[in-house]
Amino acid sequence: MDAPRCNYARVYVNGAYWGLYTNSEDVGNSFAEDHYHSSYSSYFKCNPRNVMSGTGSSLIYLGTDSSLYYNYYELQSDYGWGDLIRFCDSLTNHPTYAHTFVDVDRALWMLAYNNVLVNLDSYSGGFRQNYYLYYDHNRRWIPTVWDVNMAYGSFTNTGAGGGGGGGGVTAM
Repeated sequence: MDAPRCNYARVYVNGAYWGLYTNSEDVGNSFAEDHYHSSYSSYFKCNPRNVMSGTGSSLIYLGTDSSLYYNYYELQSDYGWGDLIRFCDSLTNHPTYAHTFVDVDRALWMLAYNNVLVNLDSYSGGFRQNYYLYYDHNRRWIPTVWDVNMAYGSFTNTGAGGGGGGGGVTAM
């Protein structure tokens, strides 16, 4: 499963020890190039601006107007809104064919990871957040885990609806 590299760093400010912090790789163009062999395709950070606003970054089809997606997805590439809208439409309305437009193996690994580590501050949680999507050269969407600092059940705010993965939200 693709994930950013992380480690700990001792941080000093003006020679004074400030503390031990986590150091995590940016999930940007270099990451895409290293893991997906390209950084020129549609790339999204799936982290809603207002987690209390409803569906989160759930991949539910909201319509053809890209502005309907702005509060739930942050474009990381030069283009891609049309690709994301087609993906959400296909996933919501034609899930039988998901294997043709989703890297199912990587999606299942991400969901299993979230489940085993009780990572509810993720796609599997009530807010459907903290993951990236990249549209690769095989014309399939690849999810990437991100921001797992609230794993092991430490994220107790599970949203207004039912907890992880359910509540009528289409599973990736």
